[in-house]
Amino acid sequence: MIPENISKALNTLLEPGEKAQIVFQTEWKPSQGTPFVWIALTNSRVVVFSSRHGGMKFRALKFAEINAVQSEDAGRSVRILHWDTDTPDLHFPVAKTVEPQTVTDFVSHANARLAPQPKSATSQQNSK
Repeated sequence: MIPENISKALNTLLEPGEKAQIVFQTEWKPSQGTPFVWIALTNSRVVVFSSRHGGMKFRALKFAEINAVQSEDAGRSVRILHWDTDTPDLHFPVAKTVEPQTVTDFVSHANARLAPQPKSATSQQNSK
């Protein structure tokens, strides 16, 4: 169960019709004055946010932007890989209070929603 302030913050960031499915806390604080960041898997994207200012979005990635989601360190961290190689991957340590099964569920549900790898212009031309 997520705290009420986190639920309220996330609800301000969701798009119409978007529903949070898995939400958990990380051990990452972008700055000293910012609360710990949370990760939410919704029906359309992954949202990285905090409760600062009633809901602050750090990143929001549609599934089509994500190459893969991985669990590392026996479920104690999460890595989100982008299709765009110029965009740095996201890597977050998971809060110690988060059950490893939550991370496993997050990774499997996220990967199940990812789009297939886009074909490059070169491979499309070669297939003609």
